[in-house]
Amino acid sequence: MSELFNRLNELMVKYGFRPRKSLSQNFLIDARVILALVESAGLKPSDRVLEIGSGTGFLTQELLKHCPVIGIESDPVLAELLRKEIVSDSFELLEGDFLKLSLPSFSKIVCAPPYGISSELMGRLGGLSFDSAVMLLQSDFVAKLMSYPGMHGYNAVSVMAQYSFELEEVFRVPREAFFPKPSVMTSGLFLKSARAHGTARNEPAFAHFIKELFRFKNKNLSRAFKDAAPFMDLGKNSVSIVSAHPLAGKKVMQLEVHELVNVFNELMKK
Repeated sequence: MSELFNRLNELMVKYGFRPRKSLSQNFLIDARVILALVESAGLKPSDRVLEIGSGTGFLTQELLKHCPVIGIESDPVLAELLRKEIVSDSFELLEGDFLKLSLPSFSKIVCAPPYGISSELMGRLGGLSFDSAVMLLQSDFVAKLMSYPGMHGYNAVSVMAQYSFELEEVFRVPREAFFPKPSVMTSGLFLKSARAHGTARNEPAFAHFIKELFRFKNKNLSRAFKDAAPFMDLGKNSVSIVSAHPLAGKKVMQLEVHELVNVFNELMKK
C-alpha cells in the first residue's frame, strides 16, 4: 500500500469519516499523479491556485510548495480536517458548494473535483476569469468535451467548453490511484482560457441558446430552433431569421462552434 493510503487511513480514524458515495468522494492516494497535476499546471510563485474539492489535503500540501492556494470543500468533516492539518498563511479555505460560492480572484485551477458535478463545474468555469486549469475528470466526460461536430458525444457541454477553452488530455490515471477505486477511467485535462471561435454578444444568453438548441441536436438548425425558440427570448422574428440562414439545413450536431457563435450573434443584432 502507498504511503498516502496509510496516511488516509490514519486521517479516517482520527476524524471519523469514510468516503461518501453521495458526494462522489474518491480520494487521490498516488503521489505520482499529484506531482503530474502540479507539473502540468506550470505554477509560479506569483500564481494563486483554486483547488475545488481539497478533501484530505494531499494535493493541497504539494500545491503550497509552489504558490498560495484557495481550497474549497463542501464536506464539513473534511473542512475541519483541512483547518487542523494544513497550517499555512498561504492557504485560504472556503467551506461550501463551489457552484454557489462567491470566489476571490485566482490565476489557475488545479484539482481533483467530485465527478458528480462535472457538467455543472464546466458550466461555471466558462463564466470565470483565470489563465488555465488542470483537473482530474472521468475519461468518458473528457472525450465528450473534446468531441468534434458530427460525433456522438458532441453536445451542449462540448460546445461551451470549446467556446471558452483550448482543451488537451495530458495524461491518464489508473483506477488504483484512488480510494475507493472509481468505476470509471480518469484523465488529466488541461484547459487554457481562449475565445478561438469568436465571442458571443451575450455569453449567458449564448449558453442558454446552446443548451436549448442541443435538445434537438439531431434535427436541422431551422427545425431545431423552431422547437427550441419558445424556451428562449430572442425576439419574435428569430424563427424566420434562422429559417433563412445559410446554415438552416445543416444538422445542429454538425455545426462548428464558430458557426453557432455566428448564428447567435446574427440573432442578437435584430
